[in-house]
Parts: sequence; structure tokens; C-alpha cells
Amino acid sequence: MKQCVLIGLMAMLVACGRTQADNVADQLDNAAAQSDPAARPALENAADNLRDGETGNAGDIAQDALSQGGASQAPNAAAVEE
Repeated sequence: MKQCVLIGLMAMLVACGRTQADNVADQLDNAAAQSDPAARPALENAADNLRDGETGNAGDIAQDALSQGGASQAPNAAAVEE
């Protein structure tokens, strides 16, 4: 659900005169502030990388960060098996 909201907000903010990367970085920071502490570093790092000029599609970078954040919250499969 958060991913859909984030993508919608990113699309709306593109027209604000700032770069898409800046808008996406702001949304990632907002998501980090509302997320589980385990997910926060992945989201904040992606936001920082976008502001520092990381090349690539900002939406793809955001999606990767959200996936990494979600994975960091999931229990480790190896730990569950033990």
C-alpha cells in the first residue's frame, strides 16, 4: 500500500519545478520517517544517493529501496530454519 501511495505522490510532484530525483528523494525520506527502524537506512541511503546525483531512473531506485527496506524487516530465513 505504501508503495502505491509513494508512486502516486512521486508522479504528482514531478511537475513542481524540481527534478524528479529531488522529489523522489523527499518521498523516500518521508517513507523512512514513517517506517520500521530496520527499513530506515535503505530508504535514507537511496534518498541521499539521488540527491548526490546517482544516475538512473529515480522511480526504479525508489522501488529498489522500498524492496530492500521490506526485506530488512522480514525475518531471516536461515534463522527461522534453525
